[in-house]
Amino acid sequence: MTLAMTWQEWVEHDAVGLAECVRRGDVSPAELAEQAATGVAMINPSVHAVVEVFDDVVADPLKDGLNLDGPFAGVPFLMKDLGPTMKGRMQEMGSLMMRGNRASADTFLTSKMRQAGLNLMGRTTTPEFGVCS
Repeated sequence: MTLAMTWQEWVEHDAVGLAECVRRGDVSPAELAEQAATGVAMINPSVHAVVEVFDDVVADPLKDGLNLDGPFAGVPFLMKDLGPTMKGRMQEMGSLMMRGNRASADTFLTSKMRQAGLNLMGRTTTPEFGVCS
């Protein structure tokens, strides 16, 4: 597979820089999402930090309401599996008790993230219900 940019080029950009690459047409939101998904596939077997990558959103970042006019135009983003919900997506909050829980709506924060241009392409792990010691 050919990635849109080298990993060195990737790390030289923050989120605003990646969004600028999208606005200039140097890279598409789908290419950024594919690069991020490739990174997850490479690293996650060792760190177990990502619960799920939404392959449908990687393939079509615009499908869930991504706003390319936002300041983070197409920047890939992984949501913590806790707190803000994404319509139609699982949110299990790190708990066996919540296994299979599917959100019926986006929360206010999720809608603002989409408006800002973030490509919500997956979810990350959390301690059960976010409990910490």
